[in-house]
Amino acid sequence: MLKMFVAITIIGLIMLFLGIFSYITATYKNETRGMFVFLIGLSVVMIIGGGSMIPHVYAQQTASQKPASAQQQASMSSINQDQNGPFDGGAHQRAASKQLFAEKVIKKQLSKDYRKLGTVMLDQTHKTFVLTISNKDFNQAMTYLKTHPKQAQQLKWPKTVSGFEKTSLMIENGLNKHYQLKIIAKTPHRQPILTVANGQKVRSFVK
Repeated sequence: MLKMFVAITIIGLIMLFLGIFSYITATYKNETRGMFVFLIGLSVVMIIGGGSMIPHVYAQQTASQKPASAQQQASMSSINQDQNGPFDGGAHQRAASKQLFAEKVIKKQLSKDYRKLGTVMLDQTHKTFVLTISNKDFNQAMTYLKTHPKQAQQLKWPKTVSGFEKTSLMIENGLNKHYQLKIIAKTPHRQPILTVANGQKVRSFVK
């Protein structure tokens, strides 16, 4: 900004010099001098305007470039040294954004894999992916299994558990060990029937 006003002032001076010279020449030759009068007037405006702004802009730039006080420098140093703080060069925000993106990717994949069974939601507070079963046949099988737990092998419940355990390993690989997968179905009432994490069964409604 300072350079611009300096340039305007210099151009104004050049225009003033040329205007005066041209005015004198036109007067000597008895030619029209209106254009040169306008040129002189414009150059005077540029000189006054640009020249008056130079001190103001210069003062602003000097103030903005003033070194930070000792207290400010100490404060910034303390912030930079706090690697675990919220102002650690943006590392905390980048890590949080990366984690959020990974959660969305996993949720999208789970929703795709289990779209025929039900819907997948993410409880971020408890780091739990929740699969709510809406498939009628699956819910009927769980209702039967709830009252006939000895039929688990016949209904291939161990195989179902194994499949969800493998899914929990995929979640662990994509995120970390703090996430779990919870399956909710009607038995006949809506309840959690299985929770898995890190490739292992955490709890099951079938003992």
